[in-house]
Amino acid sequence: MDFKIEYLYFLLAILANVGAGLFVKFSVITKIKKQYFTLAAIVLYVLGFIFYMLVLQYFPLYLVQSINALQFIILIVLATWLFNDKINTLQWFGIGAIFSGILLVLI
Repeated sequence: MDFKIEYLYFLLAILANVGAGLFVKFSVITKIKKQYFTLAAIVLYVLGFIFYMLVLQYFPLYLVQSINALQFIILIVLATWLFNDKINTLQWFGIGAIFSGILLVLI
């Protein structure tokens, strides 16, 4: 299988934004060294933006934006695990709808 760098850029863009979202939450809930979490979030948002710009060189905007919605699903799942955020049944259906929409765009 031939490795393509654009897929790595895509993955890194999504993961950087997910990581930034987590660090923002950590900076809000922690009592110590908030500035480190805030700085980490800013750095990851900037990296996510850079990778996003790189991805746009390879893929059309509609596809990038659609797949980029995966970051919301990943972040929600991680938030339920890391922060004990409660997601009700209707919200899980909404998350499923987002995922279904992503799949429809990829068809």
